[in-house]
Amino acid sequence: MAVPGVVGSMGFTSPGIRSMQELLREAADTDKVLVMIFLEGGNDGLNTVIPLDSMSGLNAVRNRVVLNESDILNVPDANVGFHKKMSDLLRLYEEDRFQVIQNVGYD
Repeated sequence: MAVPGVVGSMGFTSPGIRSMQELLREAADTDKVLVMIFLEGGNDGLNTVIPLDSMSGLNAVRNRVVLNESDILNVPDANVGFHKKMSDLLRLYEEDRFQVIQNVGYD
């Protein structure tokens, strides 16, 4: 329900019956893109964007799936780390071109 409001506030208009080509052209014109990732299965948000301030709790309840420190990229000025495979996104984050919105979900 929040997507139309979020997308509208970014300068996008309702897609209606427009084609994907039109949406991509509009994204290029406004230089704003919203990417939504739905994680299901073997990977989840806690192994993609790792809450470093909760590591002891994660180790207590997820000791078999929590990442080793060597597999976590430090995110500057944040209480999170990224999975080591997200180095390109870390670079975009450091350039202020990528942001993470945590704890967004549904029942």
